[in-house]
Amino acid sequence: MDWYFGPLKKYATFSGRASRKEYWLFFLSNTVIQVALTFLIGPLVSVYTLLIFLPGLAVAVRRLHDTNHKGWWLLLPPIFIITLVFLCRKGTDGDNDYGPDPLAAAALDAGSRPQAILKPSTEAPATKVVQQGSMADELKKLSELKDSGILTEAEFEEQKAKLLETD
Repeated sequence: MDWYFGPLKKYATFSGRASRKEYWLFFLSNTVIQVALTFLIGPLVSVYTLLIFLPGLAVAVRRLHDTNHKGWWLLLPPIFIITLVFLCRKGTDGDNDYGPDPLAAAALDAGSRPQAILKPSTEAPATKVVQQGSMADELKKLSELKDSGILTEAEFEEQKAKLLETD
């Protein structure tokens, strides 16, 4: 049910990205609820539509961000078909202008914690400077994961300690 309640928890969050699954399952569930309300309690569908308008708009904007497009495309009705194509397309792989890949974040939440990121390189660095640069990069990645909420403070400190021990 996270595919339905997830966008509701981000009620008016227009920043970030939403996967195709998140957007289309939210859209489908709202359509089913609206059709059911129309047949069961007609006037209630208007109230439900008003309540769900803002989270629906927010998840659509985040979906456009996933394809690396601005949310303003939703305000261009004459080219609705192009916007619909953007909503259907696969999101950009990895980070883009609007944030980290929602599928990568979901994979990390599912259990593949950032140990893979911290795996020490099998290649010996040519100089100490190169090794320090890579350690700085790893610390930066850890910090970004902590800031985005993927790592807790305790996990961050544990991984940082492991990284510093390998030096």
